[in-house]
Amino acid sequence: MRHDLNIVSAAVRRYKPDIVFLQTLQYPSFLALFLPKNLKMAVTFWNGDLTHFAKWTGIEMIAKKQIVKFGLRRMDAITVNSRTALDAAVRLGALPEKIALIRYPGVDLKRFYPRPKDIARKRLGISERYVVLCPRGLGKFFNSDIIVEAGAKVVRSYSDILLLFVSGVGGRTEWNRHLRLAEKLDIEEQMRWDGEVPWEEMPWYYSAADVMISIMNADSCPNCMLEAMACATPVVMSDTRQNREWIKDGLNGFLCPPRNPVIVAERLIKTIENRDGLVNAFTRNCLTKIERDANSAVNMARIKTMIAGLARSQKNGSG
Repeated sequence: MRHDLNIVSAAVRRYKPDIVFLQTLQYPSFLALFLPKNLKMAVTFWNGDLTHFAKWTGIEMIAKKQIVKFGLRRMDAITVNSRTALDAAVRLGALPEKIALIRYPGVDLKRFYPRPKDIARKRLGISERYVVLCPRGLGKFFNSDIIVEAGAKVVRSYSDILLLFVSGVGGRTEWNRHLRLAEKLDIEEQMRWDGEVPWEEMPWYYSAADVMISIMNADSCPNCMLEAMACATPVVMSDTRQNREWIKDGLNGFLCPPRNPVIVAERLIKTIENRDGLVNAFTRNCLTKIERDANSAVNMARIKTMIAGLARSQKNGSG
């Protein structure tokens, strides 16, 4: 930590910045709190800094909470990407007038948009009739074992289905564990893992899928959800307060308890069945919401405007 602080301090002495802009106050970003007090500072807090880590127990998490509380008072400007995080920041001591709710970074709508499903599946070598995409990673943190258990229940109704996992998180060890579970459930033939996929390829994965699922216990504002919505792919998400800011259950997606494979399977089946044009309604509502609230070009412009204004106030010597 001392070595990293020396690097940060040397950079400040060399470049004499007008402002220090932090992405979270997790390590090493919190080292900026040791810099001169006359430096203007801004931070983009992710939900985990405010709504998840701060609730954990243990000495390490108590320390992180104190760092976040101090950082909230130290910052000249704060951005959060959910109303949930904004409320938590205020409870932890931030001044409301310093906080801007900006759904940062949002979605690059020039890259993430609906592509023809047949072309996407041909590109990815998918022949199954139905595809469930799981893009978050493998392991307990992601409840990916529940996805496999729910998938086994879906297979009873729709055998021509592919559970497609992408992400390098968890690696081969976790994938082998998931395969052993799939073998016990007799669905190993319906499983596929593509590992870490380049971000530029992800629009094709979303477009190839009938549904994207992410059921973490403590989710924030997952970009995979926003990207899937932008690609007109229905989503099944864990029922967290943050996800409720984006998904209205049954209106533009489904929410479910993250550790209940029966309900998760029911939501997946409802999406696949697409009764009464359910999916069409989902995608229309999602595209409208994404264009309004999650356009990265708009959101990043707001961030830049905020930072530029703070830098000007530093140059002018004003508050």
